[in-house]
Amino acid sequence: TNGSIGDTVNFELTSAVPDMDGYEKYYFIVHDTLSKGLLFNDDVTVTVGTKELAEDTYFTVTATSNDDGSTSIKIVFDNFIQYTEDDAVVIKYSAIIDEDAVIGNVGNPNTAYLEYSNNPNKELKGENEPGPDDDDVTGVTPDDYTITYVTGMELIKVDENQNRLTGAEFTVTGEKLNKVKVVTETFTKAED
Repeated sequence: TNGSIGDTVNFELTSAVPDMDGYEKYYFIVHDTLSKGLLFNDDVTVTVGTKELAEDTYFTVTATSNDDGSTSIKIVFDNFIQYTEDDAVVIKYSAIIDEDAVIGNVGNPNTAYLEYSNNPNKELKGENEPGPDDDDVTGVTPDDYTITYVTGMELIKVDENQNRLTGAEFTVTGEKLNKVKVVTETFTKAED
């Protein structure tokens, strides 16, 4: 994904309702970490099959700010056992690229993974997610990464001999002027 500071970036996670034969309850929890520079909009929507689910009735979202500036999101499904095998699970949400975004080819990663029940022979004691007495009852998928790239450019005003001009001023124009951010200003003094 490419964007500019101030842009909204949309994320979509997809899965399918698994075979839950043998389970009396089933944990289905999505974990996501937005890097510093991606400001979570707290706008999660979830669809299972053709039904859009209401937050706080069918799922809960918890967002936590981390010490490194990233945001951890946890989406916990309530009573997931009620869904039909192979129905599509689609989770959508968005974030704003803010002034803490990394500019350049390192990018701003978003990392998600799914935690799910993996042993129907264990008694699951937690309600919708593992409780403190639930040991080895879930597995996790490999991390799924997306990276949002924010571009930058360096402007240097020179004369006809390619000498830098002292105190050069620029006017930047374009369609997204409100998305332009001056990261650093360096003025070079002309040599005598």
